[in-house]
Amino acid sequence: MKGQMEIFGMVFIVLLIFVGFFIYITLGIDPDPNSIGSDYEKTQMATNFIDAILRVTTDCSNQDLGYIIAACEDPLSTMGGLGCANPCEEAQDILVIALQETLGKMEYKYRLTFSAKESTGFVAKFTLPDGVPFICNEKVKPGLFPFQSHLTRNMLEMKLEICR
Repeated sequence: MKGQMEIFGMVFIVLLIFVGFFIYITLGIDPDPNSIGSDYEKTQMATNFIDAILRVTTDCSNQDLGYIIAACEDPLSTMGGLGCANPCEEAQDILVIALQETLGKMEYKYRLTFSAKESTGFVAKFTLPDGVPFICNEKVKPGLFPFQSHLTRNMLEMKLEICR
């Protein structure tokens, strides 16, 4: 009987050591950088960036950038009517500078797409950076910012994808 109690005690001690080692290993592992928190952070950063940049005042008759970008949906209908030669090029120039000076300096890879809803669905009007492939080694959840054109009342969409 006394021998059985000693064996039971040894088994109990071994189990305690095993559980302690398991907890130590579990807490010692670095969290996954592609976790839900990281996805949420990048999605929020992308959405907040788009929201902020669309409110920037431009040199085109002191209009917001969102107003100027909406003119890209049908640039021929507003050509020169906003106080600048080409509102779509003006918007793209501002976006390129803003993206390079923020996300580019933080060493993020990014792709911004402006789309307009047509009968076949959303059709991309321009993508920045233009001609540069967007290669990511992680899953990307884009920040989407839908808004309505003041000119045509069509739905427009800005989509920003960010990764390291």
